[in-house]
Amino acid sequence: MSWPKDEVSNALRQRLLEQRILLLGGSLDDEAASDLISEMLLLSSSDPRSEIRLYVNSVGGPAGAFLAVYDSMQTLSAPVATICMSQAKGTAALLLAAGAVEKRLAYENIVVLLRFP
Repeated sequence: MSWPKDEVSNALRQRLLEQRILLLGGSLDDEAASDLISEMLLLSSSDPRSEIRLYVNSVGGPAGAFLAVYDSMQTLSAPVATICMSQAKGTAALLLAAGAVEKRLAYENIVVLLRFP
């Protein structure tokens, strides 16, 4: 039997949420920012002291989307650990650096890139 892709994605996302794991696996656009913020708020309200782990593999996106996620991370009661897998470019690199102190990690073979005008 083949499972519909949306069904599998939703089940996987639910399992990750239960483990307090969030994934930014694409561009950090307004929709991705809204999803991350709502998930962080949900996790923080359910247990304000337990760590939230945000895995980043992104090329970044608009400053507005980044600032919305960044501001939310800074106001949560729960600490947010950031873990880079593969890449964090542009605003995603800033998001990676915005993790709680001593809770910022990166895998061995990653690319972190900040671009300046």
